[in-house]
Amino acid sequence: MRLVARTIAALIVLTLIGLMLAPVPSMDVQISSMDKLAHAGAFTAIPICLAILFPFGRLSTLAVVSLLLGRPLS
Repeated sequence: MRLVARTIAALIVLTLIGLMLAPVPSMDVQISSMDKLAHAGAFTAIPICLAILFPFGRLSTLAVVSLLLGRPLS
């Protein structure tokens, strides 16, 4: 059961990282409230998944990794 949870958590984190690094077609798109909700869900899932992947990791280290993943590249 633990292996299944870790596998799912790893897939979620890798998918979110892939989506964050994907090119954006155009910035002329109107930002809707659904976009904000999707971002909130994604950036809530990252620390939860990291805590599942590294259950004995220090909470401060997991928080720093989560913040670095959410930082804009430019």
